[in-house]
Order: sequence, then structure tokens, then C-alpha cells
Amino acid sequence: MDRRFDAGLVWECDPSGLLPGIPRPALGTFSHEAAAVDPVLGHVYLTEDQGTSLFYRFTPDAQGDLSGGLLQAASVAEGGSVTWLDVPQPNSVSPPTRDQVPGAMPFNGGEGAWFDAVARTVYFTTKGDNKVWAYQVDEETIEVFFDSRATVGSPLSGVDNITVSPGREIFVCEDHSSAPHEIVLLATDGEGVTTVASFLELVNHPGSELTGACFNPTGDRMYFSSQRGDLNLPPLGLGVTYEVTGPFNT
Repeated sequence: MDRRFDAGLVWECDPSGLLPGIPRPALGTFSHEAAAVDPVLGHVYLTEDQGTSLFYRFTPDAQGDLSGGLLQAASVAEGGSVTWLDVPQPNSVSPPTRDQVPGAMPFNGGEGAWFDAVARTVYFTTKGDNKVWAYQVDEETIEVFFDSRATVGSPLSGVDNITVSPGREIFVCEDHSSAPHEIVLLATDGEGVTTVASFLELVNHPGSELTGACFNPTGDRMYFSSQRGDLNLPPLGLGVTYEVTGPFNT
């Protein structure tokens, strides 16, 4: 198996850019994709960009300090209950972390992750099967929240980054080679998805993907990026960040 992309670290960065980034090897050495933080318990949930990836949880020794802690992977029983198993060698790439925990559940290409603080749920996506998963933190259960392939007429394909709006709507960015590139809205009633609709699409963005969707604190503006830019905005290959002004559901 090709191991060239196993080695990767999480870096903790100063949003203002004044301080240098700090590598945090305690969160594991693997092909990291996304991280989502539980602001109450301090856990960091991590996805892995591999075809047979794991879903990880990092527990810091001291809350808010990522310099040391315990890395674990999710083992999922029938019915969806989750047990967290220790990763014995978090910084090994031979064997890689995903091969160190035989009882852990493999996921088909981990992608975006978001912590919904209201529902205390980690939503994350898997690109290999176009699914959105929901891990209920307090109940320690996991389920398929939305299966695009099993949903007739779903516009969602190539699932990637994910965010939850202050109005509790879920937005999923697409990453695939064909146009158009969309952000898809999943409206929910608290129990499941009630509406699936294309929220926006970009044209003339060949080979790009939409990334980083998030909202400002008041929830009236969304920000997202096109990773490789617009044919109408040379030079092609430079990313573009967009702002969408609401109102959005609150």
C-alpha cells in the first residue's frame, strides 16, 4: 500500500498571524483532514483522508493544551454505541495509526467535521460513500445522518467540508472533478433531514473544490472558498474566498 500520504501533523496557529504555528504531534501523525473541538469537555475529534480511515478523539491532559494527551479511535457496535480504543503509537507511520487499532471501525474516506454545540453532536462526512455521520457526544452513539446515494434526487455528491449554521441548518461543500461545484443545504427537524437542496453553485471553476464554509457569530453571513479559483479571475490557480449575506434561518 502507498504510504506516501500517511505522515501529517496538526498545527496550532494564531488566527492573528502574530505567532508562529506550533506542531501538535500528540494528536497523531496521519493524513489529517478535519478537526472539531468540544468546547465543554475539550475533546478534539479528527477525520482521516484515507479510503479506510478511522474516526479519532483526542483528550488533552489539560483542557485547552494540545501539547499532550490521549489519542483514541472509535469502535462501533451493532446499534451504534461507540467505545474509544487507544492508539498505541500515535506518531508511527509504519504501521500507520489506522492499522494499529484492530477493533476500530473503518470509514470510507473521512472529510469535513463540525461540532454542533447546541445538539452536542459531531457531524462528519465520508467522500467514498457520500454520507454524513452524526456522533452524539453525551450518548456516545453514532449513526448515518444522511446517505446521499440512498436519497432519490439528492443533489449532493463528493461530500467534503461541513458546517452548521446558527439556525441549525447543515451546509455541505462538494469536491468533485465535474461541474457545477455546489454547497448543498440539509434542513433538519432535530431528528433527521427534511429538505435537501442546492444552496449555491459556482461555474467556471475547473478542477476546484469548495472549502471552509462557516458563519459569522451573528449568523447573517456565510464565508467559503474556491480552492483553485475562477476562470474569469486570472491567474487561475489562486484561491478565492466569498461572502454570502443573509438573512439566513435563525
